[in-house]
Amino acid sequence: MNNAGKTTRDKLLFAALDLFSKNGYDATTVEEIANSVGMKGPNVYNYFKGKKGLMEGIDSIFKESYKEKMRFKEGNAESIQTAEDLKKFSMKTIRYTLNDDIIRKLRRIATMEQYKIDYFRGKASANQHSNIIQFFTSVMARLMEQGKIKKCDPHILALMYTAPVSQLIQIYDREPERKREILKIAEAQIDLFIDTYFIKEQ
Repeated sequence: MNNAGKTTRDKLLFAALDLFSKNGYDATTVEEIANSVGMKGPNVYNYFKGKKGLMEGIDSIFKESYKEKMRFKEGNAESIQTAEDLKKFSMKTIRYTLNDDIIRKLRRIATMEQYKIDYFRGKASANQHSNIIQFFTSVMARLMEQGKIKKCDPHILALMYTAPVSQLIQIYDREPERKREILKIAEAQIDLFIDTYFIKEQ
């Protein structure tokens, strides 16, 4: 990753992100992170309280950016009024999460470490499940109120809508060469959902 113009603090954060995503959080040392930016290990502590501080710094920097780019905010839920809106929003979000290098690395770290460290377990659950389900439950409930989709449990419907895509993203993380195929399947799944659950205008 190009370090031009970055502060020392930012260089350390990006170096930590790269190494954590390649080697795992536990397997990466502060010395390795420091060496990758041309520093001695002890100097890292002038900027962060060890590895945990680095991970918290990464999380803090990218949290708002992630929410903004993924668009999982209430105002964006309200803007989804039609089947076309739902598909356009969903495909844009899917493309972003597949293409953004930082988000892919964060997802990889959480996936690798979720079974060992509570912090990453929480991140994996929130970013890969609960935040998404909460957002789309709101979308489904509003579309039901407007008579656009069949009435049922909006939470269950949100699960049915998002689970196949989450599975496809996991496949992509293991096999990125299949991106085109995965995007095609994701679009077909969205089309099938729309055809099944949206009420046809008479």
